[in-house]
Amino acid sequence: MQVFLRKKRSGNIFVKKPDVGPDGLLVEIINSLRCPPTYAGGCLQSSEVIFTQVAVSADGDSIAAGDVHGNLFCVNLVKNRFHLVKHLSMPCSRISISLKRKTDMLVSLSDYSVRCFNTETQEQLACLRGHQTSIVNISVHSSKRYALITSSETASLWNLDTLERKRKLSIAQNVDLLAALFIPNSNSMLTCFKDNSMLVWDAESMDLKYELRSSQSLDVTYRVFTCNSDGSSVACAGKSNLIHIWDIPSQKIHRVLQLAPETKQVKQLEYLPKHLYPEEVLLAVCSNGVLRLIDIKESAEIWTIGTYEHKVVQISCAEAGSILACIMDSGNINVYEMDVIFKQIQASKLLEQKKMHEIEQQPRTRVTKVQRKATKIKDMITERVENSKTLSHVRLREILKEYGEFPEKYRTFIWKTILRLPENYDSYSALLNKGIHPAFAEIHKVYPIRSLKLLRVFQRLLSAVAYWAPVVTESTFLPTLAFPFAKLLQNNQLIAFEVVATILVNWTQKWFDFIPNPPLNILSLIENVFSYHDKELFQVTQVLLTENFMYQNTF
Repeated sequence: MQVFLRKKRSGNIFVKKPDVGPDGLLVEIINSLRCPPTYAGGCLQSSEVIFTQVAVSADGDSIAAGDVHGNLFCVNLVKNRFHLVKHLSMPCSRISISLKRKTDMLVSLSDYSVRCFNTETQEQLACLRGHQTSIVNISVHSSKRYALITSSETASLWNLDTLERKRKLSIAQNVDLLAALFIPNSNSMLTCFKDNSMLVWDAESMDLKYELRSSQSLDVTYRVFTCNSDGSSVACAGKSNLIHIWDIPSQKIHRVLQLAPETKQVKQLEYLPKHLYPEEVLLAVCSNGVLRLIDIKESAEIWTIGTYEHKVVQISCAEAGSILACIMDSGNINVYEMDVIFKQIQASKLLEQKKMHEIEQQPRTRVTKVQRKATKIKDMITERVENSKTLSHVRLREILKEYGEFPEKYRTFIWKTILRLPENYDSYSALLNKGIHPAFAEIHKVYPIRSLKLLRVFQRLLSAVAYWAPVVTESTFLPTLAFPFAKLLQNNQLIAFEVVATILVNWTQKWFDFIPNPPLNILSLIENVFSYHDKELFQVTQVLLTENFMYQNTF
């Protein structure tokens, strides 16, 4: 269901009782007049105004939203009403409505101030000043008496009962402050800096208690942080697809979550309330616009919201309710009922368990002794590879001698390790950007290949090798050498190129001494080997060597 705001200053949200879909979408809030786009000066002018900030109250009854024009809206889902709280002259940068008085709202503006409004009377109760840079975070204490307001240069502790500043934490000029937040169920606060340092302070005296420091170098540049509801752990992420879960009592990283490979950065993190799901769930807004729900205990992704076409930009969830609000890249706000989503997750788990039970109850097919032995050998090979911390050549040689082959699942990875391929994607991309080499523009006429995909892979592989080593275009054996690797590794073209390049560098260095003529030195060595080991074969190869057949078909 869609709801259009700005048609009037207040009104009803739902005309009829909303139907929540299987994806949990309750309503889509659009900040626009309910009219078609207009034309001005020959250009299409949209009437929509995008939302930039959203916040959900602690109980999930109300949603506060601010748009790019400085309009503040309050949407009450229980009373089925919305109204315009205030029209400001500038857009807001942060909103918080999880306060002691449900009618109060904290809003940070671009003039570095934080203003407190009453959503019912629409009055401004106070203006909190003292920051010289933009406000990056507002954290409210679990008692709802204090608010911690953070900018890049300082963090201020405010008393929300008296609306007075109680403490101010000054920061060194050479390190920017990313966030300062209260640790739930404690009298401590956590400050996170741009150099990955995290300090825990006493909220009353502002004395430093301890620092969260890893004994090993971190491979994640932290940018976003969040604490769980009982204050036992803090999740940190940033410019990586990894999420570190710190255990606050032990002051150590006790779990590392890895997101999908296409995730390059995590933009926002939130813990889901524990009453919604039996296990602890983390919400991660990724750089590709997908909101991922992660089961921390299982280290598994259980649900996603948003797609590449409809990206999630920002989220806010209720501390004790089941409402999740998401700002989409279209500027609209999607409101989700998390109870419905978790019912879908539980149903899918039960269905999967039922299928597994049915499979177990099916009569087992008779397995022959040969099949059982082959399966056992394959499992032993796989176990050895997986248990090897380092794929040493001695270990691999033992596996190869004992079983005669490497497991198919790991074969490409093993040979990539043996050949020590650099996987230099940047250099390979530079070669591909040069296009098809003129020497192989009509390779399909010499080597007719039915599969168009394989033909394109083969042509790109030959062209990349030709641009990398132009001398190979003078020879005739390159297509014969490269085709098996193009066919085997057509889904990993970088590896195919580096394998061919490795062979050329290590085993064909002397092949080009007499270009464009055949390598007489190599052919002489082959002739000597044949004449020594097999006289009859030597007589046959005399004709083949003179016809350059051996040179072209070495591989």
